[in-house]
Amino acid sequence: AYEIYQCDWSSDVCSSDLSIASLVALVATPLALGLSAPASAVPSTGLIITEVYPGGGNAGATYNADFVELYNASNAPISLGGKSIQYRSATSATTATNVYPLPAVSVPSHAYFLVGGTSGANGTAFPRPADVTTGLAAGGTAGQVFLADSATGINAGSGAAIDYSAGKVIDFFGYGTASAYETAVKTG
Repeated sequence: AYEIYQCDWSSDVCSSDLSIASLVALVATPLALGLSAPASAVPSTGLIITEVYPGGGNAGATYNADFVELYNASNAPISLGGKSIQYRSATSATTATNVYPLPAVSVPSHAYFLVGGTSGANGTAFPRPADVTTGLAAGGTAGQVFLADSATGINAGSGAAIDYSAGKVIDFFGYGTASAYETAVKTG
């Protein structure tokens, strides 16, 4: 089974660009799973990862491609130039080698940016086209996805010790049996 992981930073579960009918269908299926941010996590006032859909295109997947949805929580546009989506396997604690540089475009204030990944034979197309398509192929049940202020691989840290101090990790999401996470690993 594949799940949609959603960090509900703003308490607005209907904030994505999905139609209301699509949202109702997602929430009503056993494949959809909304996960709230841990109570101790501090919401960002800049770019945040709001959704991660891993395992797209695999047997049993709702959608035929992986995706990561970003949200600009600030009151001003933010450029994606020089930033990247990075992925590590669930057990990795080293520098990411799956690095997908983002285009030099700005995400308007309080707007979403959809990063599409590789597609497979199973599932349907996501209801909205991706703003950019990458080679992201996230593990279907466990992994680590982070938004980095770098177009090259970085080491985000391990365990609950995600390294935000160096200014390279903007947001991080560990799911399943991930060895790294913000405050608590996200599980079903």
